[in-house]
Amino acid sequence: MRWSTEVRSGGRMKWIGAASAGALLAVVALTGSASGGPSDDKENDQSQVVTWQASDGTRSVDAAVAVAPTQKNLEFVAFSAGCRFLDTRISGGAFAADQFRDLSVLDAGIPAGLGPCGVPARAKAVQLSLSTIGGSPTATGYTRVGPGGVEPTSTVLQFLAGQGVSVTTNATLSATGTLRVKSYLAGAGYTGDLLGFWQEPVWGLVSADGTLVAGSGVTSITKSTSYLGDYYIYIDRTLSASCAPAIMLEGNTTRGFGFVSSNYLYVDVRDYLSMTEADGAFYFLLQC
Repeated sequence: MRWSTEVRSGGRMKWIGAASAGALLAVVALTGSASGGPSDDKENDQSQVVTWQASDGTRSVDAAVAVAPTQKNLEFVAFSAGCRFLDTRISGGAFAADQFRDLSVLDAGIPAGLGPCGVPARAKAVQLSLSTIGGSPTATGYTRVGPGGVEPTSTVLQFLAGQGVSVTTNATLSATGTLRVKSYLAGAGYTGDLLGFWQEPVWGLVSADGTLVAGSGVTSITKSTSYLGDYYIYIDRTLSASCAPAIMLEGNTTRGFGFVSSNYLYVDVRDYLSMTEADGAFYFLLQC
């Protein structure tokens, strides 16, 4: 496999050097981005690009599918401060012994007087601080937390009669953005603060005609009608300028680079030898 590094600025390419490597992935480290919209992307982008050319005939999309993100590598988004979504003194009253409640972490389902916290519907799990209110536990007991709708299996708190204790823990959410809290053996009052959430990273497998074959975080794709190989991939969240796209091409004779704007990823595909723009299928992953 052969790789090379270049800098693209104002629509021109400058070769920096070349070497051999075994990596399949074309990693793009962002050093600048367009200040304007799609109409002036091609004249304003600056990106350091690592491209590849397979020598063994391996189709990159096959490898891409194999490394597509799973639930094991979700991205964590931390809140700057904890956000209260549970306080039994404000809503619901103390739990009775062996009582459970399915609690929403989404703003629309958080009781009045609590939140809003800004957890999006795409969140798969949350980090939270859970506490028993001092003086409220009626006897020795424990607390379990899990996704809403099912019996929780993870014990996160143990308490004595009247004892106020706290823990920071993680909880998977149900498909509707709820988690279940259950107080075993004894009743207790609780407070809960959300500290952040996990979400799937933005990634996708895009066909040459601009159709999303598989992926997450993509709302739509626009393929340019003015230029070959130009794709605008619109994302379901606000993107930081520090986000860098990793791009893998389907064809062994094509290369690609890209950069992010606030809500889209721009990808440019080119023929490796002639450097002319060419349509081509590709896989991408945003690293933020």
